[in-house]
Amino acid sequence: MDDLLKEYSQGSEVYQQKITKLAEKHHTIRRCRGDGSCFYRAFGFAWFERLLNSKDPTIHQNALETLTYTKNQLLPHWYEGLVYEDMYEEVEGHLKAIVEGKYDSDKLLSIFQDESISNQIVMYLRFVTTAYLKEHFNDYKPFLDCDMEMDEYCSKYVEGMDKEADHIHVLVLTRALKVPVEIAYMSGSNALDQVNFHEFYPEDEASEGVLPLKPLVLLYRPGHYDILYRNE
Repeated sequence: MDDLLKEYSQGSEVYQQKITKLAEKHHTIRRCRGDGSCFYRAFGFAWFERLLNSKDPTIHQNALETLTYTKNQLLPHWYEGLVYEDMYEEVEGHLKAIVEGKYDSDKLLSIFQDESISNQIVMYLRFVTTAYLKEHFNDYKPFLDCDMEMDEYCSKYVEGMDKEADHIHVLVLTRALKVPVEIAYMSGSNALDQVNFHEFYPEDEASEGVLPLKPLVLLYRPGHYDILYRNE
């Protein structure tokens, strides 16, 4: 967090105050590549890392079952298998290795530093987002800030590797994979001494107030997402 504060040392006092406040409960920031896919990359790494650090077999099993659901039930309604099967196998292979204890933190980092592997993971997450949006068309169409059909919207704003994630995409991916996310939104327009957090929880967990998996914590600054590590 000290590095983040130094980044704004000659800049906005508002940002300096917000970072100082953020550092009271968060000890580290992990920076993600700024290429338009930073949300999906941050989500993927933080999700895998959370599973890597969990010793709960139920959490591991739920993650595998949900991933299998996306391949067998969600995506086939909207894509031919050849479009996503290789990407799915990439994601599944790493997820299984994580829950079986075959990976450590260095191995996980090397996966996401490999552009080919990382991009396949990102693209699969984009397809899951698209498929879930289409599956729940009536629920989300009123929230899309454009006058186009869902197929056109997803093709233009979700599937492209350089397309940044919007609020609705975060919510959809959270619900599709049943992974809770909290995002700290840092901008210069809010109150001086606080950072606003938005919670994106799977529907069942949100209604019951129970989160089997601790939320992934991300930091959003205009146009970019990074990963935050909260004090235990």
